[in-house]
Amino acid sequence: MDIGDIFKLIFGIGSFSKQSDALKEQEKLAKAQLKLQTRQVAYQDWINRMKVKERGDIDALRKFGVDTEVGAGQASADLRNLAIARAQGIRDDYGVTGEDQISKHFLPGARTSQIGAARNARVNAMMAGVQPTINKFTGKNISGAPSAWGNAANQVPANQQVLAQFKADRIGDISSAMQDTTRADTEGMQALRSTETRQGAMGKALERDVDFAEEPILAEKRKRAQDISKSRSAIARGYDIPEKVFEAPDSTAFQKAKASSQKWDALGSIAGSLFS
Repeated sequence: MDIGDIFKLIFGIGSFSKQSDALKEQEKLAKAQLKLQTRQVAYQDWINRMKVKERGDIDALRKFGVDTEVGAGQASADLRNLAIARAQGIRDDYGVTGEDQISKHFLPGARTSQIGAARNARVNAMMAGVQPTINKFTGKNISGAPSAWGNAANQVPANQQVLAQFKADRIGDISSAMQDTTRADTEGMQALRSTETRQGAMGKALERDVDFAEEPILAEKRKRAQDISKSRSAIARGYDIPEKVFEAPDSTAFQKAKASSQKWDALGSIAGSLFS
């Protein structure tokens, strides 16, 4: 074996050793890269699952908000419908009362009887006032006078009775037309105004009752809106996923081993050329 073969052998062994080192470093680098890829895939899968969960939480929160709006709206509508029915009942009740008062104070029947009774009472009072005076001339005898004169004198009270009754009736008619009719109109208008006032008071009381009853609904709606806002903030914080940086494996050792192997290959080629 000459010196050329010796150099070839030496550089061949060195080149094989360096190639073996390079292959080992390459294997280590490949394993590190595979581990990195596995971690990246797992992290991306976790991000995807978190995004799906986030969308689910947001959709559930949105549905909760919609259900809250629908529920509050339905409760308010039901309350308003009850209020409308009650308001109609108030109008119906006081409408019947108003019709009764109109019939009593303004239509023939009770009004006529009331005015007639007042007129008759006034006429009777006037006749009761003049009756004692008329009675003084009843059954009087005129001494020494013809009987015809006495009969004529006794007819005077009867004539006065008729005349007084006629006057009382006429005065009663006139005063009734002026006083009793006006009083009946006044009493009727007062009764109607009183009914309208009571109806208005009942309507305002109903409005206050509706506002009072609606307050718990609005309070619950406001509370749920606050809960939704807090949950939305919590979701935003909970799914605020930071960007993760994955460092690539260090290939310095592999590059050095590869360069050293290539160097030994080159030296072996040179030695083979020189001693061939």
